[in-house]
Amino acid sequence: TTLVVIFFIIMGKDIIPVRIEIDDLEVVDVIGIDTTESGVRISVFRSAPTKDEEDEKDTSKNTSRVVEVEAKNFTDALKLLKTVTDKYISVWNTKYYLIGEETAKSDLKDVEDFLSRNYETSLTAKLYITSGMTAAEFLEQMALNDIDVQENLSNMEEDFLLKNETSE
Repeated sequence: TTLVVIFFIIMGKDIIPVRIEIDDLEVVDVIGIDTTESGVRISVFRSAPTKDEEDEKDTSKNTSRVVEVEAKNFTDALKLLKTVTDKYISVWNTKYYLIGEETAKSDLKDVEDFLSRNYETSLTAKLYITSGMTAAEFLEQMALNDIDVQENLSNMEEDFLLKNETSE
């Protein structure tokens, strides 16, 4: 074991993963998934900027409410997603996945495979299909109208559960 530690020290690698400060972490609650001709597009609905973030207004940082990336597969798109903002994007606690209508009509095996096998995705997350548009378009509309997507999806879920309880 001593040789292993010496090897890591010489190579400049950390044995223990580097911790991430809370201020540098961005938890994602809603992710949109669309398939494209070249692969897959993942869209993330970011929380509204805090007052401190608005005051800073650093134009070199990506502060848009919806961040989109395209790649050949889901794994590459998720890796790419983590490079487009100044914060570490975490999908551990993602509560909702939106799937575009055209993606839902096509073969969902790739989407299911990604969501079930990726170590960062939660198997308790809810899936919704956007009607008449891509997931990216839906998230953009929500951002333009300053609507909290997570809150609306949560309310829909509660309404659905309430209706099912009262109908029994």
